[in-house]
Amino acid sequence: MNIMINILIGVIAGLVIIGTLETYFSFPIIITLSISYILIFSLLYGFLFMQNNREKDSRKVEKRLKNNRKHPYYGFILAMSNRNDRQVILTYRKMIKNKKYLRFYPQITILFSLYFDQALGLEDEIKKLKRPAWRAYYKTIILLKQNELNQAEEVLKTIKVSWMKEALLCEWKLKIGDRNQAQKHANLALKHARGIILYQLKKEYENKFS
Repeated sequence: MNIMINILIGVIAGLVIIGTLETYFSFPIIITLSISYILIFSLLYGFLFMQNNREKDSRKVEKRLKNNRKHPYYGFILAMSNRNDRQVILTYRKMIKNKKYLRFYPQITILFSLYFDQALGLEDEIKKLKRPAWRAYYKTIILLKQNELNQAEEVLKTIKVSWMKEALLCEWKLKIGDRNQAQKHANLALKHARGIILYQLKKEYENKFS
């Protein structure tokens, strides 16, 4: 049903765009159609992305990811969440070869490296991230992996995003062997997370606490 609604929105948007271009510009039909295609694809992708990042039901997120697994990014997230090493590698390679993913390269490289438990050299990629919260989040993860608990604590104090803080506290407690407290922080992280983040955390905690 959601897919049909998305398609309907795309068709309506397409007709509006074509009508607008025909009314105000004198482009050849092939250019008009090309521009319309690009704008429709962008609208649909944006709509799907917003849906996937606001959803509170991880099952719905998983369904959308599976329905759009041919899209490299969604295939990448689905593969990582389900521990499918081969698909993680394949989808990562597809993205780094595609110029439209260039601005996401630092984050997908960090995710790819951490998935295979490789933290060496990630500091440079972390510095390229635009959002300070993400830089602090990944920096804390690496410090925890390196057993630099005091430094990790200092960086963690700067993080204000609730799900990030709780997810990191979960990792902290696991690191010192306190599984009960780790579970509590994991539950709080799931409570505050939405969309793709919620789905990823849920799958990760299923593996860690099952």
